Amino acid sequence: MGRTERAEVRRFVGHLAGINAVALSADGKYALTGSADGTARLWDVQSGAELHRFVGHIAGVVAVAFSPDGQYVFTGSDDRTARMWATQNGSELRRFTGYTGSVVSLAVSPDSKYLVTAGNNVVSIWQVVGPGNLATFTGHSGSIFAAAFSPDGTRLITGGKDKTVRVWDIHSRQQVKQITMDNAVVGIAVSPDGNSVFIIDDQSTGQRGAGSGSTIGYLWNTRTGAETDQRAIAGTVYSVAFSPDGKYLMDGDSHLAANVWDARTETLTCSFPNKAIVGIAAFSANGKTALTRSRDGTAGLWNTQSCGKIRDLADPTLITSELSPSPESAAISPDGSYVLTGNPDGGIRLWDAYTGAELQAFIGHVDSVRSAAFSPDSNYVLTGSADQTARLWDRRTGQLLRVFTTPAAANVVAFSPDGGTILVATDDGVARVWDFDYLATIQSLCAHLTRDFTSEEHAQFGIGGDSPTCPKALVQATPETSSLAESLRLAIQANNLWNTTGGDRQLALLLATRAAELSSLPFARTVLEAAVAAPQVLTHSAGVTGLAISPDGRYVLTASQKIAYLWDRHSGQQIRTFTGHGATINAVAFSPDGKTILTGSDDHTARLWDVQTGMEVRQLKGHTTSVLSVAFSPDGKTILTGSGGFSLSGDTDTTARLWSVQTGNEIEEFLHQDWVYAVMFSPDGKYALTASQDKTAQLWNIKTGQIVRTFSDPARQANGWSVAFAPDGKSVLSVTWDGTVVLWDVSTGKPGRQFSLPNDKIGTAIFSPDGKYILASEASSKTVTLLDLQSGSPLASFAGHSDSITGLAFSSDGTFVATTSKDGTALLWSTDTRDLVTRACALISRDFTDAERSTYGISASGPTCPQPDTTGAPR
Repeated sequence: MGRTERAEVRRFVGHLAGINAVALSADGKYALTGSADGTARLWDVQSGAELHRFVGHIAGVVAVAFSPDGQYVFTGSDDRTARMWATQNGSELRRFTGYTGSVVSLAVSPDSKYLVTAGNNVVSIWQVVGPGNLATFTGHSGSIFAAAFSPDGTRLITGGKDKTVRVWDIHSRQQVKQITMDNAVVGIAVSPDGNSVFIIDDQSTGQRGAGSGSTIGYLWNTRTGAETDQRAIAGTVYSVAFSPDGKYLMDGDSHLAANVWDARTETLTCSFPNKAIVGIAAFSANGKTALTRSRDGTAGLWNTQSCGKIRDLADPTLITSELSPSPESAAISPDGSYVLTGNPDGGIRLWDAYTGAELQAFIGHVDSVRSAAFSPDSNYVLTGSADQTARLWDRRTGQLLRVFTTPAAANVVAFSPDGGTILVATDDGVARVWDFDYLATIQSLCAHLTRDFTSEEHAQFGIGGDSPTCPKALVQATPETSSLAESLRLAIQANNLWNTTGGDRQLALLLATRAAELSSLPFARTVLEAAVAAPQVLTHSAGVTGLAISPDGRYVLTASQKIAYLWDRHSGQQIRTFTGHGATINAVAFSPDGKTILTGSDDHTARLWDVQTGMEVRQLKGHTTSVLSVAFSPDGKTILTGSGGFSLSGDTDTTARLWSVQTGNEIEEFLHQDWVYAVMFSPDGKYALTASQDKTAQLWNIKTGQIVRTFSDPARQANGWSVAFAPDGKSVLSVTWDGTVVLWDVSTGKPGRQFSLPNDKIGTAIFSPDGKYILASEASSKTVTLLDLQSGSPLASFAGHSDSITGLAFSSDGTFVATTSKDGTALLWSTDTRDLVTRACALISRDFTDAERSTYGISASGPTCPQPDTTGAPR
């Protein structure tokens, strides 16, 4: 059969580089393309017109997909992220991170609820709308038998068959500590203060629930990783727990008892005898009650003060053998009102702790239930089973809310202390974490609704289906539920406004802050966190070449081409421009009092400007080539400039110069052998620091003009682009040609500590105002990283630019940083560590107007935030 020739129907033209991926919408009306130019584009198939451009990736887009319902577009990139966008307006809705390489493949489930991403030998499943992404903690080489959260929820501790205990950072998802034991780890208990962990080391066969030998218990300091105590326990211990006050330890063992010990003296204080092996031992939240679960199918409640039994909770239909290899599960609710028991047949029962009556049966598991837990508010139940699922239930209704499918038996389940995260540790040696906040929000809201949608509302808002929005109704409105409803409404409005292109950032922050103040709804907090974390974007028509922040942190100064721009830090509005230079501005600076700015340009001049009026005050002439760097002295009386480039005659100026602010006269000249890219004063103003392309950084005495110190080493040659004084003036930072930060001792001139990034070279770097951190730009990945000076470890990354970084700056109080790029943007990032509402208020410069209070139904008339001081603001 001959080949059929097909005519070209439509051509889509607009990308600036090769197209790597294409997709068609389910209805065939739209085409989606991803390109090496870092963008994805949406096209109308019928007309060929470009409808939206999805901009934000900082490397090529290599995978694209539509959701089957057409509401969302997904992109995967070489920048190690996948992103979710609104098809309707092109706004970025969500970012999926955590990959160490390109995200090369995407797939969306038929119901549009799940996204699958693949890259660097890792496949991840994400929930598109609802609970957050599935995080995995991989490192164990065998089954995980024990897992627990630290009391503050920032750490996860796991132990298992591979004879290790591993400590993980929840936020970075990195292992931060490993403790190697002599045998399999079968139990972990974390002290209430988080400083100690008690580890049960099984002396038998290394199989959970096997053998009846002796057990060694080890106490370790979680901060230092040092062993502080150990004790031998007769028999095999299956469970261990600290009392809420940390004074006692309880174990459940093969000698048919649960024993309570004084944690300090190791004195036995109580023993709770059982008729079979005790697999579970736990304290109530107030420490007055103990729960035991044994192999005969019974659970016992005990008084920890009298050491007497309160009652048995027996399930006679599910009596198991003492030698059963399947450990039973049980949990007592934080409020002490309920007990949960799980059995080898998959059955789960809820009991009244006060009366012993069975209240609820949770039906769904088809194999033994290995672990159970209550949420901190006692309203939800989480169970893990050998059927390779964990299940989330509503304790009040018995309703199954969600099934978490795992590749192996779910041995351990837990809620984080704040209830926002679910943990499932499995037989394959992996701990997995899900976000519970969204689901908890929906369930709590349903508990407060007083009605469902009307038929008119179904039609008005396009709500499909006729099933109830919530499982059941519903209570009468109260002041509490009214605040809850207003909080949710404002959070939704803030979220929508935030994700609208050109939306009012200040109004979105106000709405989100008010929502968080009204209630503790996780959704309201999530919206506010996203608003606070998102960078403020200052857009220019060309690459940004200069950056400075005013001493009071209210204003940001940038330069692009021949113009300098003054911006309001809070609103992101441009206040003033400074025009007059005849060529590109390379550097800008604020005077210490914030009243004057300094610019340096390719037109060979530096210029002083009045911040209030925007008028030029003085020109500093003397350099014969471009002024590449500028700085004010700490007292504001003198100026440093650095020069480089070639004149029309081919000559080059390789000097740094000192000028008088008052007269504009040159005071001193400091000579390098090549272009001077960076200049600055020492904190006390006595010295000038310069960095040159001649591979040296030099320290000069301001009064004598003589070189005091040269920071240079054959193995650590400065790149000439980046030097900085530490705030205490005792050390100097320089960046080498191989992308390493070197700290030099000012008193000796000798190099000291070095810092580098694992995945890229460092381009430029600066100190934080308190000297505790270093902010470094990555040379090729367009990312900025915050490093801890003491440990050298990365603390945070700021990724948002689509071209190379040109500038870095800290605010004087350290609560935000600014970055600039050749992509034409300056981005302002929050580094504030105060509470969330306080951080939000630091970004807000106004309150609701009367019209906004009416439009958005703001119930309170008082200020949302303390009123900012606006005296002395430029007009």
